[in-house]
Amino acid sequence: MLQMAKYFTAYRIDHILGFFRIWELPDHAATGLVGKFRPSIPLSQEELLSEGLWDFNRMSQPYIRQEILEEKFGSFWTVIAANFLNEYQKQCYENIVLIRDPEDSTKFYPRFNLEDTSSFRDLDEHSHWTSFYSKNILRRLYYNYYFVRQENLWRQNALKTLPVLLNSSDMLACGEDLGLIPACVHPVMQELGLIGLRIQRMPSEPNLEFGIPSQYSYMTVCAPSCHDCSTLRAWWEEDEGRRSRFYKTVVGSDEEPPSRCTPEVVHFIVQQHFDAPSMWAIFPLQDLLALKDKYTTRPAPEETINDPTNPKHYWRFRVHVTLESLLNDKDIQATIKDLVTSSGRSFPGKKAEGADESGEKLSKVQLNGKA
Repeated sequence: MLQMAKYFTAYRIDHILGFFRIWELPDHAATGLVGKFRPSIPLSQEELLSEGLWDFNRMSQPYIRQEILEEKFGSFWTVIAANFLNEYQKQCYENIVLIRDPEDSTKFYPRFNLEDTSSFRDLDEHSHWTSFYSKNILRRLYYNYYFVRQENLWRQNALKTLPVLLNSSDMLACGEDLGLIPACVHPVMQELGLIGLRIQRMPSEPNLEFGIPSQYSYMTVCAPSCHDCSTLRAWWEEDEGRRSRFYKTVVGSDEEPPSRCTPEVVHFIVQQHFDAPSMWAIFPLQDLLALKDKYTTRPAPEETINDPTNPKHYWRFRVHVTLESLLNDKDIQATIKDLVTSSGRSFPGKKAEGADESGEKLSKVQLNGKA
């Protein structure tokens, strides 16, 4: 870190949640569904017994029934079962309710999304009352394991490691804290002086589809997109439903949104971020180039740097505009300069003389064709 500090004044901690806990998988797992948190407080055998749950083998071993095999293989199910059945196959191994700790057979972890399994659906199938009772108990224990009981443990885990990293240099640290995160994360970040990341279409607040840049705290970096998600243009054009809701709830227009992300739409969104209270406003070059039609000739999906959901995707993005042409483009330079100065970001605490007090209102007028 000291060596890095010779060249940089700030750095980003990718997936800061990993300093609180990680998602651990067995070596034979084909997907992430049979993982567990580390560190975490498991469900003990005594705890489950006190809740009236006692058939641990039934809940922790792959649930394979004759009906399931008949449904998949028809009359050949007996041959398949006798010669090819392997409990570690994906659809077999994942069909469980509880994961038994390989290091301590008296400890258990609720399988992620356990309600989606036939193992859960068939619990105590011969008794409606016991089935209802067992399922409700498991639902409660599931929620407690994933959203309640680990909070203090994860907080203490982060406080062991993050201060060591932060104190090793005088660089400013930003933690990538996107998406739904445990309740302990933001308080720890505030306590340690870590700034967070805000992407408008990926809010951390529950029941909120789009973030509100004007309500971001100072200790944040705001950005319309980043290297791990689609650009503004690609997002706008790939999701018609969200595009319409954004146009109505954020832009404030009841009209039908344009099917392509026009420079006017980009200007509105970019200006929202420039005007935000966030300490930093950082923009991918692709989003700034989209301020001018001339630079939007390439298909929008080609501008995405990384797609974390696609294991075969690799980083191959190249800017299709030369630096020389950008240096000669006075129009886009003036547009970006106006956004910087009107937001007060060129000189901290100052607003350019004559700048509109509400960049958002100005952009709305421009978008709706009233100016």
